[in-house]
Amino acid sequence: MRFADPTAGVLRQLAHLGTGSVVYRRTLRREVACTGIGLHCGRPVRLRLVPAPAEHGIRFVRTDVGVEIQATLAHIGSQDHATTLNRDGVSIGTVEHLLAALTGLGIDDVRVEVDG
Repeated sequence: MRFADPTAGVLRQLAHLGTGSVVYRRTLRREVACTGIGLHCGRPVRLRLVPAPAEHGIRFVRTDVGVEIQATLAHIGSQDHATTLNRDGVSIGTVEHLLAALTGLGIDDVRVEVDG
């Protein structure tokens, strides 16, 4: 069985002022969603990856509590056997696997919605 690459051909072009250079950003062609059981919490979780505009970066959104956490060093919490992002008392754990996959695909801009 062959799977379509959701990122194929989706590049965003940005001209940086004053440099004359062009930087390409990549996002998803369409949204992708899945459901499952949280690895550490054991509760049902819904995950949705949504294409994002250029310069959005990778942002996780806990839709069940309405908190958005940008995937930056400033939001790293615990790193005990897993990487957790924290903001305003809300956390999302074991993000390193998804971040590694997005990096491997060259995805720069995506909204990761997590419910649960």
